[in-house]
Amino acid sequence: MVFFVSCLVMTPIAWIKIVIHKFKMNGHSGQKTYILAGFFYLIFGLPILVLTAMVDCFWFFMHLY
Repeated sequence: MVFFVSCLVMTPIAWIKIVIHKFKMNGHSGQKTYILAGFFYLIFGLPILVLTAMVDCFWFFMHLY
């Protein structure tokens, strides 16, 4: 249960950290590709992180039984 709760708690924190990091990378390089990657991650990042957390929890609980 601790693993599942930690996944739920850490997923939004990881998403916020990565979005901030992607937009900071744009400030250092000035390339448009980082802006585009930041916006794509802003939209699709959280669903992808939730999906991977669900897969991790599924495999974790499958190995318990």
